[in-house]
Amino acid sequence: MSVIPSLLMSLSYLFCVATVMAQSVPDISKMFAAAQTFRAELEEERALQTYLAILEKDPQHYEALWNASMLYAIIGFRGTDASSQRAYFQKAKDVAEKGITLYPDKGHPYFVMAMAKGRMANVVGVIRRIELAHEIEDHIQRAITLMPD
Repeated sequence: MSVIPSLLMSLSYLFCVATVMAQSVPDISKMFAAAQTFRAELEEERALQTYLAILEKDPQHYEALWNASMLYAIIGFRGTDASSQRAYFQKAKDVAEKGITLYPDKGHPYFVMAMAKGRMANVVGVIRRIELAHEIEDHIQRAITLMPD
């Protein structure tokens, strides 16, 4: 008789684990759809926050990585002072770098890295701007190679 309660508890536990795991994928899918809608409606800050929430659940989510990086660069470009712009551009670079590390064979992370560094070039000194120009070219070439369309 003691085997049956143990078996029922084990089955109950497995059911709970399976339910939680099954819920996370649809949750991320719904979150991603919401982020895309926010972007389409030009609610970029809400889209960014949603992509970041996706990355909290799935730190390797390819689409959320490169979209978050791009939005950091876009939102930062509208900043009112160089300091806040630099902070956003640095975050854009950090997220793009993670994308490049995780997906070195995909083009989007290289594209958004070039974008982030291009925006950063507007708020740095001349020498750093020249250095960034070379880095940007390398990232653009890599993106074009990986995404010829």
